[in-house]
Formats: sequence, structure tokens, C-alpha cells
Amino acid sequence: MTLMTLVVAVTAGAQTSLWNPDYDEDGIIGAADLLALLTVFGVDDDGDGIWGGADLCTDADACNFQANPSEECQYLDAIGECGGYCSEDIDGNGICDWICGIDSIDFEGHLYPTTQIGDQCWLAQSVRYLPQVTPANESNGYVPMAIVGGYLGINVEEAMATSNYQNFGCLYNRTALEDWNLCPSGWHVPSWSGGAFQELIENAGGNSVAGIKLKDEILWNGSNEFGFSMLPIPGGLTSLMINQPSPYASSPVMSFSESDDAYLQGRYRQEYMQVRCMKIQ
Repeated sequence: MTLMTLVVAVTAGAQTSLWNPDYDEDGIIGAADLLALLTVFGVDDDGDGIWGGADLCTDADACNFQANPSEECQYLDAIGECGGYCSEDIDGNGICDWICGIDSIDFEGHLYPTTQIGDQCWLAQSVRYLPQVTPANESNGYVPMAIVGGYLGINVEEAMATSNYQNFGCLYNRTALEDWNLCPSGWHVPSWSGGAFQELIENAGGNSVAGIKLKDEILWNGSNEFGFSMLPIPGGLTSLMINQPSPYASSPVMSFSESDDAYLQGRYRQEYMQVRCMKIQ
């Protein structure tokens, strides 16, 4: 085919330019000219029939290389799901292994992040389960109660819509811990005799510095070095309840303050505190 004068507009990506199909200017459109045309669009590296210039995934090892050209490359995860997020299936049973510190856990309609601290796996947020709400100015040590800081009503939906609940969650008295299932299946609030809270303090550097390392760095004054994200919930003690029995006549707790330390002490049953759950080992 002889070409005297033919200039066409070629669009590659976001750029449009004038291109002469007689690339070598020999007056004939031949193989060399067609190959030059292909360089404008790229090559079909993965053999899916789509030129590379129009295909976001050109890796033949990708599990979706023949998919819609607007999809980026995806790869098989540990259980063979294309584009999945499973990183481990150690026992090869086709079920993704749950990994503390990476995976979350859904409990009573709330998704909790997790954190691995030493050999312990903790919820990285205090429990927010709210089956009923007590006005924040009332207290009683012998019936289960939960409050949301500053909320004085009894409507659960209203309480959960407040900024204090959204930012900080809720607080419980001792009887709520005893009577309600506040932890997901396979998790618990460790007892005093098990020593888990003391181990948590030691894993975080000891009593004098554990507080700052376990406290949230955005909504409080900690460094959150271990991703524990302890918060100062309004309307109650900044303490975590520990299951009894304990050497304290009153309720054993792990307490935090504005200082860097964390320590164990006893408090009254009717006082409102946070609850954290640890995965049963």
C-alpha cells in the first residue's frame, strides 16, 4: 500500500498526538510501521488480548491478568483467594489463620482491633457492649449497670449516638462484669490470681512507664507503643477491672493516671470502670 499523505490522531493514556502511519517514510505501510504503531499502545505482555498501554495488569502471574483492563493486578492469598487478605494457613486446612494484632474480632455488633503484647493477645479497645444504660449520675454495686460518660438518659440508641460513646465507649460496675458476658467467646477478663495484668505491666516496661506506653497517643497523653490504646473515659475511673479473687477486700483494678505509671489497687463495687478482654491462652 502506498501512502502519500496520511496523518492520524493517536491517543495513548491521557496524551493525544499526531502520528504518521508511514513511520519509516518509505511511502509504504509495512510491518515496521505496524510495529511502530504498537509501541504507542504498548505490548500484550500477559497475553490477555489487551495492549499494555490500556491494561493496568500486565503480569501473567497475577490471578486476574485476564480480567477487566481497569483492574490492577491481584494475587492468590494463603487460601487461594484471588486478591484476598489471608496471610497464613499454617495447618493447610483451607481456613485463614486468625492473627492477633492484624485481625479484628466482631462481638455484639462492634468490631474490635487486637494487639499482641508479649505472649498475650488483648482487645485494643475497651468493651463497648451496651445491653442497657444507666443514667451516669446513678450507682449501685449489686445490680449490673453500664453508663456512658455524661449521658443522663436510659435510651441505649441515644447513648450510643453521643460523642462520648463514639470516642470512648462505656463503663461498667463490678456486677455487670459478673452477670453479663462482656467478652467474645474464647476471651476473658483475667483473674487476679492468674497474674495476667501484672504480666501486662511488666511487658510494657514495668509500673513506672507502663502507663504512658499503654495509653492512647491521640485522645490521651500516651505513646501507645504497644497499640493498647487506653483511654480516659469521662464519668468514671480510668481503670480496668480484674476478675476476683484478689488480696483486696474491694474490687481489684489496674489503674492509670495523667502520669506515666500504671498500678494495681482495689476500688468499690459500685464504681464504674473499663473492661478489657484477653484471648484465652
